[in-house]
Amino acid sequence: MIERLALRSLYALLIASLTALAVPADAQAGSLVDQPYGIGYSDRLTTKIFINGQGPFDFLLDTASSRTIIYDHVRAQLGLTAISNEPLSVYGITGAVSAVPVRLAELRLSDETLHGLTIAALPEPASKEAEPDGILGLDVLQRYFVVIDRPARRLRLFARAAGAPEPYRSWPHVALQPERLPRFPFDFWYFQAQFDGAGAHTLFDLGAGITIMNWETANRLGMRQRAFAHTQTPDEVQDVLGRRAPVIALGSLSIEIGDRVWHDRTAIIADAPVFDMLNLADRPAAMIGPGLLKSESLAIDFENRRLYIAPAIE
Repeated sequence: MIERLALRSLYALLIASLTALAVPADAQAGSLVDQPYGIGYSDRLTTKIFINGQGPFDFLLDTASSRTIIYDHVRAQLGLTAISNEPLSVYGITGAVSAVPVRLAELRLSDETLHGLTIAALPEPASKEAEPDGILGLDVLQRYFVVIDRPARRLRLFARAAGAPEPYRSWPHVALQPERLPRFPFDFWYFQAQFDGAGAHTLFDLGAGITIMNWETANRLGMRQRAFAHTQTPDEVQDVLGRRAPVIALGSLSIEIGDRVWHDRTAIIADAPVFDMLNLADRPAAMIGPGLLKSESLAIDFENRRLYIAPAIE
């Protein structure tokens, strides 16, 4: 969340070449939202949003941000002012950030309009070209059954209570586990993943353009921090991913999520601050998002706690 993965030096380490399954043309039937999405801002998923009749604005999809966010240039364009002198806390993988609370008359995605949504306004990012106009967080995404149709490049949102519509309910799925820490009044979502057979409690983060594992996971693969003690890691990388231990790229990995397996993948090994924040520093843990899954079709069922991943084309 919020600039944490905007470092080009990190994304240059990734290799992505995934397959996807075509979704039938009638898959959009019953959807409340059906609109294009793109891949940008260092391998992250984006879509267009209209706010108070203006736009379109470019927003990231982020399942590890508690609130929807706009940056100050959008707030200025819309003429929005703070609705309270009390700052609004936004929770994400870099911890809690204080923001200006603003209220929207309406937020619109295709034909779906949300009224009176309170969101967070943040200062401009250090690198404007690395970030979009805002972030669509869990306060909006969790209201829906979310589908990312890769072949059609369409984002579809269905009524959450309806459960998985066809054809998504026949896709393989893994359990999504919500977890809430006392200091964070919202749920982070996890699934189990395997890295060359080493299991890791894995944060599902659609805002993450890279795959990260901690050193506890790397230890299970026979990698030891002391072997990389003299590795030179750029300061800007360490500022984001931590200074306690080396930050390295590990290639030629097989990554498993449920019945799906991806071969010859790359992950960053780092004791990133997110693992401390989520009380995961002392157990095998990882974070996966579009860095691995951007070429897959996904369906996210928050209601029934399932992540569907379309079968691979044989």
